[in-house]
This record gives sequence, structure tokens and C-alpha cells, in this order.
Amino acid sequence: MKSSELLKVLTSSSSDDLLEVCKDSLLQVNSSTNEEKDLSSLIRTANLLFTRTTGEAGEASGAGGGPRNAFGFDYLSNESHEHSGNRKAPIFNGDASLFEWWKERLYSNITAIDHELWDLVELGVTFENLNEHGRLSIEHRKLLTPANLKIYTKHHRVKDIVVGAIRHEDYVRIENKSTAKSIFDSMCATYDGNEKVQEAKASLLIRQYELFTMQQDENIETMFTRFQILVSGLKALKRSYSTYDHVQKILRSLPIAWRPKVTAIEEAQNLKTLSLEALISNLRSHEMVLNADSEAKKKSKSVALQSTRTPSKALKTQLLDIEEESSADGKPLLKPSTNELYNSAL
Repeated sequence: MKSSELLKVLTSSSSDDLLEVCKDSLLQVNSSTNEEKDLSSLIRTANLLFTRTTGEAGEASGAGGGPRNAFGFDYLSNESHEHSGNRKAPIFNGDASLFEWWKERLYSNITAIDHELWDLVELGVTFENLNEHGRLSIEHRKLLTPANLKIYTKHHRVKDIVVGAIRHEDYVRIENKSTAKSIFDSMCATYDGNEKVQEAKASLLIRQYELFTMQQDENIETMFTRFQILVSGLKALKRSYSTYDHVQKILRSLPIAWRPKVTAIEEAQNLKTLSLEALISNLRSHEMVLNADSEAKKKSKSVALQSTRTPSKALKTQLLDIEEESSADGKPLLKPSTNELYNSAL
């Protein structure tokens, strides 16, 4: 609660002492650098003064019920903040690839608050005389039975959650904004597509799945991440494969250098009961061995190159020595064969 909002609450209070004390405190809050701490102290002071004034009034009039809180509930209690935070729904950012993930989070968020709220998202409400914003006039609302009034309240509660979980640009494109169901269905039609669009997407993903292979510059982790994204897309379109299919697909997608490992896994494991996580863990371990062998080969090649360079330098030195000796003796230069020089250098 901000200072301006709190002042409105205090102004409506019937206690003059409470109003004056808290007005002075508000001036201190507005000039303070630590407003949250001072505001906390102010609310507690107001609650204390309110309790005293209402308690004294109750004793004078003989009324019971005990002291009351000035603001109806404690805005500073940890429970209120935590409960409010848990109700905050994730906001969809417009990325179609994340839409299925957003739907799952929205479902869990709303269901955790009240499972009946999600029923209204899927089934909608059947109130007559709802306007374009999902509201009833006062006259029609007063005609509702207590049970329907409860549903009407939940209808607006879940509608507020769904609207708060989408961007404004998505909201303005929705034609029917009267219920949470119409808003959610519109989002699904936009980002999931209609039946024909979903069939086309499914066909494309199925083809990608069938042709899936590990790319040359990929490691096991990168390949598996790409595979999981593909599988998630298929699940969203209700095109799913079994774990056995996934295991076989990954084994077939590995490069030729992995063939001995693939054969070893097929002989040692029952692929029908092998989990995808166990397979990937096994492949990661083997990848570490392959990387270590590759580094060892690079080092051995480097050492071999260095050893061949040394005789070459010795050959050049020996040729220079021979030329100098020949020029000193005055004899014609007879160059030895390359093999003779190489053997003598060694």
C-alpha cells in the first residue's frame, strides 16, 4: 500500500487522534529514504490506535467482539505476501515455441489456487445478459442465487488471472473478451492454430523426427536438447512416441564412429526397458572417453612432427659442411643421396 492510498484509508477513519498521528507519520514517510520500514511502523501504529479507540467505544456501549484491525488484514504479514506471490501467473511473451510451456504453468498456477477456477477456463460460464467484458448489470446480479453469485465471483477472479498472464497486444486482438474461456481459446487458436494448421505442423515435426541425426559439430548434450524440443513439439500436437522409439532413434542418429558403442549397448541392454536418461548418461560417459582419446592422438601427432623436423635441420647442416670441404680441396662437389644423408643424420 502506497502512502497516498494509506492516507485515503486514514481519512475515512472516525478517529481524530488516529488521523492526526498518522498524517504526521505520513510526512515522515514521504521524506524518508527507507519508506517501506517507516510505512510498516506507521501501519502498526494506526492499528494500535484504532484498536484502542474502537475498544474503548465497545466497552462504553457494552458491545463485544474484541479489538479489530484498522485495515481489515495485515498487509505486512508474510503469509499474505507469500499467498499473493503464489497466485501470480506467468506472462506469455508471444514466443509460439513456449506456448505449451506457458499453458502448463498457467494450469498449475490456477489449479493450485482453486481447481474450480480452471473448470471455468475449460467450460466457461452460462450467465445470460453478460456484456462484452463479462459483467452483469447490478439488477441482473442481484437476481442471482447464492450459488450462482459464487460462480460469478470466481468467473471474474479467473478472468483477471488469465488477462494478467497475457500481453496487451494479444488482449486487444481477442474479439470475445467476456470470459476466461473465450480469452484462453483465442490464445490457443492464435498460437496453436486450428485443426488444419496443427495437422501441417504435426506432419513437419514427424518428418523431422524420422530424419533426425546427430550433426557433425554437436556433442551429446546439444543433440539431446534438440531432440527433446522436437519431442515436446510432437506431444503438444498429440503426436507422441514411446520411450523405446526414442531410444532407437537416438542410437540410429549417432555417427559411424559411435557404431561400436551402439552395438555394445544393444547387446548389453534391453532397449525396451532402457530409460532415455540412462541411455544419455551412458553416451555422455563414452563421449568423455572419445574426447580424451582424440586429445591423446593430437599430442602424439605433434611429437611426431617435431621429430621429423630435427633430421631435416641436420641434413641442411651436413650439406653446408660438404660444400665447404669441397671448395677448400678444389674437387668437384658430389652430392650424396638423400637416403645416405638421412641415415648419417640419424
